[in-house]
Amino acid sequence: MTVLGQLSDHQRLSIAIIAGAAVMLGLPGSILTDTRLIASWDMGASVSLLLAWLTMSGADAKATKRSTHDKRQSSTAILWLVSLAALASLMALIFLFKTETNTGPLDKAVHIGLSILALIASWLLIHTRFAFHYAHRYYVSGGPNNSKEIGGLNFPGGNEPDYLDFAYFSFIIGMTSQVSDVAVTSRIMRRLALMHGLLSFAFNMVILALSINIVASLI
Repeated sequence: MTVLGQLSDHQRLSIAIIAGAAVMLGLPGSILTDTRLIASWDMGASVSLLLAWLTMSGADAKATKRSTHDKRQSSTAILWLVSLAALASLMALIFLFKTETNTGPLDKAVHIGLSILALIASWLLIHTRFAFHYAHRYYVSGGPNNSKEIGGLNFPGGNEPDYLDFAYFSFIIGMTSQVSDVAVTSRIMRRLALMHGLLSFAFNMVILALSINIVASLI
């Protein structure tokens, strides 16, 4: 695993915030505030995703287990992230709706591109964060020094799961609101999957409905 792949949640978040702030402050003051906000969110979210996936792609099952014990994952952080991503998505849709009909082709392309990127990044962030949380719940349960494993997910093949396995499980729920071929075998995982499925369904439906409405009004 690379040095960037060994960063903790707080370190990844700090780097993402710095990247987003740099874009916000670095763009000329003549650019509209909402454009700068969307651009800074896009940068911060993209950096956060890049660092998170560097962590996941470079970790086997042993490294994943060690990472969950060394870098504790907060349940509260998920709710904050979902709320922030939902807010960013709504802001992106409003930003898309404000496209002026007399805007030049290049400005309009940038305007629409920033909005779409914000929507995609927000969706990816939610399910990436859930992947980390599933890994934490699987390998860290409690007991002396959090040494008792809870398990709760039965992946086909019988091997110990790594981060990419949890990402697979998380994104399947994000896309379909179901658990596919992974069996959920514990109460805590069922409750977490239920919350994840409900949030995913609500997020997908609201964004889809608003997007169709906005795009229709722009045609």
